[in-house]
Amino acid sequence: MLKIGNVILGKQPKIVLTIGEIKSNLLNFSLLKKADILELRIDCFKNIEKENIVHFVSAVKKKGLPIIATVRSKKEGGQRNISANSRLKIFKIIAPIVEAVDIEMNSSILDEVVKEAKANKKRVILSYHNFKQTPANSKLEEIVRKGRKAGGEIIKIATFAENKNDVLRLLNIAFKHREKNIVAISLGEKGVISRLLFPFFGSLWTYTYLDKPFAPGQMNINRLQAASCKLTDHRLQDIGF
Repeated sequence: MLKIGNVILGKQPKIVLTIGEIKSNLLNFSLLKKADILELRIDCFKNIEKENIVHFVSAVKKKGLPIIATVRSKKEGGQRNISANSRLKIFKIIAPIVEAVDIEMNSSILDEVVKEAKANKKRVILSYHNFKQTPANSKLEEIVRKGRKAGGEIIKIATFAENKNDVLRLLNIAFKHREKNIVAISLGEKGVISRLLFPFFGSLWTYTYLDKPFAPGQMNINRLQAASCKLTDHRLQDIGF
């Protein structure tokens, strides 16, 4: 059984709410109860000193949701340019106090972050982001293999969709590897449907946000809930597919 904190993965789609450095009192219960897990984007923090990070995580943990923490690299969508050495120091700070960490599988600090997470008995998410295209199927298969070999318990693939065929190709990869703990997302306008549809075909969760998106095509938490209702009613044309 795969879990992040007390959340069991795989039985039904989950919602991950991504946040940056915001006042913890803005995370009101009415919004939080719509999500299952929080993703903390530390690359979006203005203050990345240890004391500030620990204080913020402690405040957010009181909200009751398990936390995935990441320090996204600039080239894979991070908000700021943080050196590899500084990112590693941050991962070492957060590994003991969150439930999971997310590190890019192409990162130079990959092995050290995986080792740190596993030493603290935390879930390891290895991610791949491509904001220009959806690679060929052979490349997507290679990403899955590489992630598993590198110690990823969950493999996340987020690629830009130029057309519906790109969306369907990534959907096929998610469905094919649904027993291997996959999170798949098609980025961009053409890929919006993936944030609703993919979790029903094997992707473990979908991402949402409160006030501003962290990736192209992301829906805020209220729109995601409304669109999910439309999907349940089988009105796919209403949500752009």
